[in-house]
Amino acid sequence: MNNYNDFVTTVNKIFELISITKEKIKDQDNQNYIASIEEYKDNVKKYADLLQSGKPIPKKVERL
Repeated sequence: MNNYNDFVTTVNKIFELISITKEKIKDQDNQNYIASIEEYKDNVKKYADLLQSGKPIPKKVERL
């Protein structure tokens, strides 16, 4: 398996677990925290595309 496949597999598992957690935990504070984590999904997709294309990843990455 290459880096891209490993990355995508791991990220998919993370967001799957986040989704399960969102269903199970109904506390509003935790729901807000989960929503803030989900906001990074688009950034993750963007960097996955860069990894797949083989282009260099920008040195300045948004802090998580």
